[in-house]
Amino acid sequence: MISQQMIIQEIEQQLQRVKSARTPADFQAGMTAIQALCNVSLRTEVEPTMQPIAPSQSLVQQPFKEDDANGESLFDF
Repeated sequence: MISQQMIIQEIEQQLQRVKSARTPADFQAGMTAIQALCNVSLRTEVEPTMQPIAPSQSLVQQPFKEDDANGESLFDF
């Protein structure tokens, strides 16, 4: 897990890059990076562990049977 201190340090580095950005694209890229780092930090605090997903019913189902069909293919009429 990434520590909060590491995330804060990276945000500070990105902020320095934003402050010295020479183009709107550089500014936008830095702000996007800061936003992503904030989102990761907030998500980590809210969801510290992932809950395992219980296995559901099998996705494999029996083919549909019809009395007047010639076979299992969609193209068998």
